[in-house]
Amino acid sequence: MTAPSLDLSRAVQDPNREPRGFAFPFRIDPLSGGIAWAEGPAKLHDNVMQLLQTNPGERVMRRRYGGGLRDLVQDPNDDVLRALAQHRTGTAIAEYEPRIRAQQITVQSDDADPGRAGVLVEIAYEIRRSHQQGLMKVPLGAGGGA
Repeated sequence: MTAPSLDLSRAVQDPNREPRGFAFPFRIDPLSGGIAWAEGPAKLHDNVMQLLQTNPGERVMRRRYGGGLRDLVQDPNDDVLRALAQHRTGTAIAEYEPRIRAQQITVQSDDADPGRAGVLVEIAYEIRRSHQQGLMKVPLGAGGGA
């Protein structure tokens, strides 16, 4: 598969464009041997995951960009952590991903984690352009990463 052509002048300015670009996490496509590409809802999902897993200050030219969820991995799993994760997630999506509208953000203990030390952020969202509904799950800590 060849790389799609991207109009860089519209890349950030047009929230209605169909998202296309490198898949996240960055990887090699086993079929083509080239860089793996993602587009449409899959690329939008990748972008939100990257946004939430980036800490503010990591990007040189966009110092405020990021959800900062990785900063919370070592914090105690309590109501304060869950409220902070919910706030950071909602703020980051509202500010840096205009192509989706978060409808509900739920943060709870991860039932899949036997020690119940992990946290799971669930984001119910709507893609503004197509009104397509989606549900994204972002695990924090205890093997989930973020």
